[in-house]
Amino acid sequence: MLPDRAFLARERVLLDRLEMGLADEGYRLFHALPREAGEVRAAGEELPGVYSTPLPCALRGLPLTRGLRVSSLLDRVRLAAASEDVPVGVAGGVGVGVGVGGGGRVLDVVHAFGPESWAFAADLARRVGAKLVIEVDSTRVWPQAARAAASAANLGLEVRCLCADEPLLGEMQRGAGRWPRGVRAAPGFWGVHVPARARDWSAPRDSTSVVMLAGRDDPAAVRSALEGLALAAASVPELMLFVGADLASAMPIFAWCQRLGLEGRLTVLPTIEGQRELVVQADILLIADASGAARTIVLDAMASGMAVIARPDPMVSCLQDGRTARLIGPAATDVSAALTGVIHTPAQAATLAASARQYVQTQRLASGYVRQVLGAYRE
Repeated sequence: MLPDRAFLARERVLLDRLEMGLADEGYRLFHALPREAGEVRAAGEELPGVYSTPLPCALRGLPLTRGLRVSSLLDRVRLAAASEDVPVGVAGGVGVGVGVGGGGRVLDVVHAFGPESWAFAADLARRVGAKLVIEVDSTRVWPQAARAAASAANLGLEVRCLCADEPLLGEMQRGAGRWPRGVRAAPGFWGVHVPARARDWSAPRDSTSVVMLAGRDDPAAVRSALEGLALAAASVPELMLFVGADLASAMPIFAWCQRLGLEGRLTVLPTIEGQRELVVQADILLIADASGAARTIVLDAMASGMAVIARPDPMVSCLQDGRTARLIGPAATDVSAALTGVIHTPAQAATLAASARQYVQTQRLASGYVRQVLGAYRE
């Protein structure tokens, strides 16, 4: 498994769940981590190692040095395998991601997550004759993923583009006629675990907590969402807002909140990913923009019983108006009406949250994602 720094910061839980599922299937795993990965994990938290062996990996560098960096990672794989008494290339050994392969190969599959990892992963797979799997998780990256897959296939690699959501799979398949032989798009629809107990919307609350998610490309949408929050706060004095530090550093969130009278309600979390267990205990998830990106934290919010309010996004299939989320227009008044509706009518919020939780339980479980990944590895 070869994630880039941005993917590791955003979807560490997805990677942990995938490792667990693959290990349960008997796969031998190595997890190559960018050298700067320690900066994107919670303070004091250990790098993964329960279901895989973590290995430092220098993804970034001049193209001329990529061969040396790939060789360095392969040396670490061999050394780690030897230290754990796992012979490299023994027939019957099973490897995935950066792992020990069978049939005389050092690796069977190189699974790359995030655009910064793709060129490195292709070189690594070519070096050892492994299958290359590219994770595709947003409309922003799928054209780049298609080019990376075609380039790798032209070098003789077998490539699978695993698509995190159904609309992304459709977009990739529509362009498949232009791909070289050896490339195929496949489903790899992200999923999560559903906790045994969900939020009780009938219980009294001292405050109402809203977590806002957004990408960095639509500041107008974020500003409108904040204006809507300010309107709602007039009738909800206990309203509290949480955002991630990445969003707060990309846009003038503090200045906007100050002008709107929200500064006393704002809390900036170091990372949304690193605080996921806290985030899913909030009441409302507000998705301020339509980024076309899959994020497992949205599914986790639904599974935990949060109410989800979002802009319509045709590339994110889990956002279904009235079934899993309340979809709204772009105006501040739209945001305000949705927030106050959820807060002042908890019975309706409970119905929507229960429906969303059922959707995740029947269609978007982590075990389903693991099965689809295994299918791509084995075909």
